[in-house]
Amino acid sequence: MVQWLVSPVADSPNITSQTRQCPQCGYEFAYRHGQRTRIIGDWKISTVTQLRMRCPKCGTTWTVYPEGIDPAVRRSRRAQQFGVFLYAAGLSYRQTAAALRTLGIPASPSTVLRDVQSHAAREQVRAHHALLKGKVRVRTIGVDGTGVKMAGKPNGSTHKL
Repeated sequence: MVQWLVSPVADSPNITSQTRQCPQCGYEFAYRHGQRTRIIGDWKISTVTQLRMRCPKCGTTWTVYPEGIDPAVRRSRRAQQFGVFLYAAGLSYRQTAAALRTLGIPASPSTVLRDVQSHAAREQVRAHHALLKGKVRVRTIGVDGTGVKMAGKPNGSTHKL
């Protein structure tokens, strides 16, 4: 049985002692320096609040993101995973992008391809770590070698869960 876990998405970050700690010097009492509202692609949440933190000791500033939101990505992790799931279920890159756009999530075929490739790379790393620990339980559910050309290069990918 294959289980597909979907990342939760929060609309504002959770301030903990770990997020208050300066990534540069390790000082534990950083304060809130500002906030910014950002528009994201997700079928439940359309905007999220990012917090800027500042270390009073060294002056370093950094951003704390809500759960399920990655830096420099316009879609939630949940939306990315759903696109990968649709592609693994048999839809083409173009059909997957159209389905995501129907839900109000900005996506193009090349965006879906990028998500599928990054998911496959993460799974390869996870499988490698499992192999090193002696716990190999990665199953291949499909191989796509349709020869889709993106940027003049043929692309094919293996999906593991």
